Parts: sequence; structure tokens; C-alpha cells
Amino acid sequence: MKKILPLLFIFISASVSAQQNGGFENWTLDTLAEVPDEWISSAGRGAGNQLVSKSVDAHTGNFSIKLENVVLNGDSSFGFFANDDVGDDLEGGQGFTENADTIRGWFKCDMQAGDSAILLLNFQNPTDTSTAFHIFAGGTVNTWTEFALPVNPQNIVPDTVLFALASTDAINEKGYQAGSWIQIDDLKLYKSGQPVSGDLFNPGFENWTHQTAENPDFWSTLDFYQDLGLPVVTKSNNSYSGNYALELSTVTNFDDTAIGLLTNGMFSNFQIVGGQPFSGVADSVRGQFIYQPSGADTAYLSVQFKNNGSVIGGNAIAFTNQSGSYMDFSFAANLFSTPDTVLITIFAGDNPGSVLTLDDIMFTSGPVGIDQNFLSQVQIYPNPTSGRVNVALGKHDLSQLDVRISDLSGKTVYVKQVPLNGNQVVEIDISNLARGQYLMHLTNESEKLSATKMISKD
Repeated sequence: MKKILPLLFIFISASVSAQQNGGFENWTLDTLAEVPDEWISSAGRGAGNQLVSKSVDAHTGNFSIKLENVVLNGDSSFGFFANDDVGDDLEGGQGFTENADTIRGWFKCDMQAGDSAILLLNFQNPTDTSTAFHIFAGGTVNTWTEFALPVNPQNIVPDTVLFALASTDAINEKGYQAGSWIQIDDLKLYKSGQPVSGDLFNPGFENWTHQTAENPDFWSTLDFYQDLGLPVVTKSNNSYSGNYALELSTVTNFDDTAIGLLTNGMFSNFQIVGGQPFSGVADSVRGQFIYQPSGADTAYLSVQFKNNGSVIGGNAIAFTNQSGSYMDFSFAANLFSTPDTVLITIFAGDNPGSVLTLDDIMFTSGPVGIDQNFLSQVQIYPNPTSGRVNVALGKHDLSQLDVRISDLSGKTVYVKQVPLNGNQVVEIDISNLARGQYLMHLTNESEKLSATKMISKD
């Protein structure tokens, strides 16, 4: 299995909007897929029912199960179902005490040239294991056809049986062809030609359940793991205000890690695109958070403002410190002209177990306690510059100025605390920075002054 969407791949390419439903009060129950009862499968997991589906073409009863190979977002994906996770040690399964010798069932298939489906049946008890693999080789079978395959070659009396079937040879990882499919119905275990008293759960695939997830309105999520009972996005009753808050969790199940991620854009080909219309004024992004990292993990909230597809501003904040109760966060929006779109991405961290809770995310303009004249009085020259830039502070008589420079992704590239000693002009050397556009953040905590200016390095 694989790790889903690592940190930097998503964080650099994505962002999120926070004006609509920024308090996370409105949620909608979405249907993600229909999954077979009693079986783990690749239904859902962000693929809906493209890999595993309920078919009304059944051998008996109303339904059968259909597995397909489909290329999703450039990934060669296949359908599978099993009665437990198929790890390297083949442990697990369902309780079963009959020493069956044959598995029977009915199938149809259209396996592309070179491809083959694979069936696994593993009997085990505390001291012994008896495993059988069977291949459904390439070819087309258009009518329901019975199969009878030998199992339990060591003839042990088990306490557990593990069953799995995939639409390609996932054990040996060979022969995959998009478009291959296989349908299965009416599984049954036999001993000496007679059906055993025990049975696989839901062997005729008659029972299915709609997999659902409750998601915040105006936001998009990556809930691959609803079918495993491990949602990464949760409606939390632990709110700062109102009734609900957002809880993002990075979770793991078996060999998979699912990243807690939320955006007001859309997920497309492992990228975040789109966003929400926004043409307002914003000085800062504010909200409330609780962060419980797993190990030395980091969560992020990133904002990008765009006009006609081009980035014209934005910033990001990193959450690193553990907090047991809500804390305020605020960072400069770095918006210097009128946008038409805003994207926001919220990321819970890389490590399984990291949980970020957020509430009351909003854009603000003209925060209380900040001298609004400071921004207009500060002058930067020359701009663009080839190396050194002067910062003129106007009429403000300050003893100290904190200077931080970040690139447009929010990464800090320069930090310096400058003593002023009555000087109204400060020279900053940025000759070591690469060519491009940067944001210069100027603050003085004692006077509650703050300004951010766009600068260009030739």
C-alpha cells in the first residue's frame, strides 16, 4: 500500500478559503460509495465505486461483486476485497474451525492479455498455517462459470481463515492492465465434496452499505478512509464558539497513512485547484486553534490570493507547539491589490496521531491596536533592488525594528532585529537572496506597529 499525499507535495501546490463557513457550523452528510458488508475492499478510498461495485448481474440472488482495474489520477489502481487486511504475515481473517479442502464459487471475467486476477485463502491456528493461491488467467468468460479450487494443502484444523481476491496479481505485482475485470458470486467452502457448516461472511454479496462522510460546507476533504472507520476530517463538538469546530487528523490503518487535509478548492490529479471567489480587503487571517502533534510534527494553514490566475499575495502559518485549549492565531494576509479568488489549505501534519482543531477562521481588515498610519508612512527604496534596500520609517521614533523577509510561499528567508538609536532610515542587505519577489514584514512590539511591503530582488 502507499502513503497518501505527502506533506510538501500538497502544501506547496495548494491553498484554502475561509470566509464561507469559517466557523464550521454547517456540515453535509455525503455518500461516498456503496461497500460490501463484512468485507474490506477498495470501494471508497477516494475512488467511489470505480474499483469495486455492486452488480445486479448475479448468479443467484440479487447482487454479485465486480472488481476492476482503473487508472485513477495516474495511479494503476485495482479492485480487491478481503475479510481482513492482507499483510505480509497473512495473519487475521474471520473465525473458522472447519478443515475445508475446496473453495467453490461462480465468476465472470474479462482479463486483458498478460493480466490475471488472484485468489488467496489462508487457514491458520496458533501453531500452523496452510496457504493456497490461485490465478484467474487472462481471457474472457461471458457467462457465469463455476470454479472449484483446492485449499488448505496442509489439511490443518484452523481457528481463522483469511480470504482475499484482487482484479490483478497484487501478490506478485505483475501483469497489470487497465480495463481488466472479474465478477464473483456465491462463495462456499467444502470438505470431501460436501459443504462445511461454517461459511464466509456475506458470501453471496447480497448485503451492502452506503459509506457516508459528514463534511463541512464549502470545503473539500480527502476522506479516503471512511470505509475503514478512520475519517481524517471530523465535526467536533469542542468548539471555541457556536456548536462545532473542525478537527483534522493524520491517521494510519494497516500500511496506509491518510493526511488530514482541507481546502476550499478541489482535488484534481493530486493537486489542489480552484478556490472561492473573493474580492474583499484583508490585512490579516485570524482564528482559534488547538494542536496536538505526534512527535515533532508541524501543521500549516496557507492562504493564496489570485487575480486572473496569477498569485498576487498570501501567507502561511505553522503550528508546532502543543496546546490543550484554544489559542488565538493571526498572520498578515499580504494582500496588496484586489483579488478575484482566495484558496486556503489546512494541513494537520505528517505523523499519524497529529490532530489540529480549528474554529472561527476569518479575514480581518484594520486590526485593533495597530497604528494604521505606519503602513502608509513606511517607504522602501530602491525597489527593485540589486542588493541593499532602505527602510524609511517616517515620523516614528523607535528604538528597535524587527525585520522578517519571506518568499511568496510563506517561507522565512531573512530575520534581523535592528537597533535604531533614533535613526529614521535603516539599510537592509538582501544581496544573498535569489532573484524574485519577497514580502518584508516590519514590526515593533512595544509600540504595536506592523507593516508588510512587497519588495523585488533583481
